[in-house]
Amino acid sequence: LLIVGQITDRGYAREIQDASDLSGLSEAVQIIPGVPRESLIALYRRAVAIVYPSLAANCPFVLHEAMALGRPIAAANIPAIVETCDDAAVYFDPTDSEEMWRQMEHLLLDATLRNTLSANAVSRAASLSWPVAATRTFDIIQHLATTTTLTTLPHQESER
Repeated sequence: LLIVGQITDRGYAREIQDASDLSGLSEAVQIIPGVPRESLIALYRRAVAIVYPSLAANCPFVLHEAMALGRPIAAANIPAIVETCDDAAVYFDPTDSEEMWRQMEHLLLDATLRNTLSANAVSRAASLSWPVAATRTFDIIQHLATTTTLTTLPHQESER
């Protein structure tokens, strides 16, 4: 298990290390802070799955990167993450470590699920690209421009 990212809570990082030591898994659990971009991409590619247990995320770039590389994801079941990943992830309550473990185990043991999520991830990432967003936005503006008649707004009538 690799835990990658800046350590913002040293006490919590110590708890993780202590728990892995007590369980005899200290060799299997590594915390890797401050990874250079090139190394991060290599870690994504080697990963069986990405686990994202955030309690607060708006539009996590980590998930976009993971999906673009076809990595299956287990993520917190919070609105922004579900909207981002859609069917490219399995979800868990981020406050329930047992549920998170069950989803991680499910991903590790079920190759069919991993393959399905991987394919869904690539499709989802493609649908979230800037060119796609720009085209959709332009289409909406063009549709509104050709189908909407400009009229006086209610607040403008009271000014007359």
